[in-house]
Amino acid sequence: MYISDLYQSVFLPIREPGTDLIHHCIKPGDTVFDIGANIGRFTTLAAGLTGRGGRVYSFEPLSYPAGILSRMLAMRRLRQVTLVRTALADRVGSVTMTIPLKHGWKPKTALGHLGAARKNEPDVVMEEVTVTTLDIFCREQEINRVDFIKCDVEGAELRVFQNGSATLASFKPTIFCEIDRQFNPGNNFAVTEVFDLLARLGYKAYLPRNDEYLYPVSGLDLERDRAEFFFIHRDRASACRDIFAAG
Repeated sequence: MYISDLYQSVFLPIREPGTDLIHHCIKPGDTVFDIGANIGRFTTLAAGLTGRGGRVYSFEPLSYPAGILSRMLAMRRLRQVTLVRTALADRVGSVTMTIPLKHGWKPKTALGHLGAARKNEPDVVMEEVTVTTLDIFCREQEINRVDFIKCDVEGAELRVFQNGSATLASFKPTIFCEIDRQFNPGNNFAVTEVFDLLARLGYKAYLPRNDEYLYPVSGLDLERDRAEFFFIHRDRASACRDIFAAG
């Protein structure tokens, strides 16, 4: 399993809805936060786009994927990437993360999440990890810019953004975020709260269409349970006009 995951981390480019549009949003010299980095496939994409003059902070608290990510960074010599062995949420200290097991033994670390096991997770392992907030991390590390945030935290999006609202208001980064309706009840918030919070901060939500352009949406529609959203601040909209749907 380790060799297979390391191979994916080093050699297989990420292929998810919307990722072909990321190069319009990340420029050389940018600072990118990869929140929920797992084995680092998005980190690799971001590092290539920022170049040596940029910075990528990859947040991965779980031991196994962080080990893969660390090895990949060394093999690819991505010195612009900083691995941060911390979860981002709504507090400072430690939390328990739950990792579902496939076939009762194989850790599905990409689906690791805060809190107890869910109804569809009969076999899990638990890991205690450190946690902080986005605002506190940026303040303590004296971060002076954040241009892009990828957030994949299995239902804890509101915890991250609520406790990173000062960072979002100050730097107005473009956000690429997975939102999955089934994960939100376990975090005690409705999907609409994420959209409402970001709208108050000046963001508009978009979905990718065939990895060719973005079209505006008001939220997660009733026909889908999950989607990869772009949230773009009004102050950055002009820089993204090439990927907006015509009209």
